[in-house]
Amino acid sequence: MKKNNKNKIGYVYLPMILILYIVGNYILTSTGNAVCESSGCKIAEDTINIDSLYLNCMGALFGVILILVSWQKKLSNFILYAGILFESLMIGYQFFVSGSMCYYCLGVYGILLLTAVARFKFIVPITTIATVVVFYMMVKFVMLDGVITKTSNTVFLFGSPTCEHCIEVKEYLNRNNVAFEFKDVLDMNNQYIMKFFKISSIPVVVVKNIDNIDILLTKEKVKEYYKDKSKPSFNLDDMLKGSSVIPATGGCKVDLPCSE
Repeated sequence: MKKNNKNKIGYVYLPMILILYIVGNYILTSTGNAVCESSGCKIAEDTINIDSLYLNCMGALFGVILILVSWQKKLSNFILYAGILFESLMIGYQFFVSGSMCYYCLGVYGILLLTAVARFKFIVPITTIATVVVFYMMVKFVMLDGVITKTSNTVFLFGSPTCEHCIEVKEYLNRNNVAFEFKDVLDMNNQYIMKFFKISSIPVVVVKNIDNIDILLTKEKVKEYYKDKSKPSFNLDDMLKGSSVIPATGGCKVDLPCSE
């Protein structure tokens, strides 16, 4: 009887908790009270090519499948290992690349690991986690969050030394005593950041505020920003939602020579 109860914890009860956790998060999100509201959660959503709703549905379905095949221990364990591998890659990306953690994802990950522990399965999960950690440590990634949010600087100019528009913006910022850090787009790290935010033109000025980040495209927008208190810019959250904004004038293509 005790053995059956232990089996139920790992094969039935914890998968049920996973389903309730995912469904509960969806309900809270629908009412504007998400489990996770950190920047890491927003970045995690935007690094996936499918909508978060479908991802949550897949997660809930994953839990249902674990319960349905619970009587076939080997198959159930194999599916669980696949889920742990997927979440390990997600958590690894957040920790080693984006620099911001999604607390909701950590909750899912924790439940999966507890499920493995309840089933007395340790070798495969530990090996999976170790492999993912070694992979991310060996491969060079750009710390997206760290490049901007984890520095003392508040203004960043992404541009090229040969771009006339960039030079003009640089001179404008200097004339107005705006302290900024220049980010050369020839640097692969900076190119990666711009591609991540779907920005394909320069100059781009990124202003780090207390509670958000403003992204200014073209020299005209930069000048308007420092002249007008309304700050006509693109917010980071808006940039992450989707479409790339390519200004018709006042900027240069990132991957092409600059010309008037």
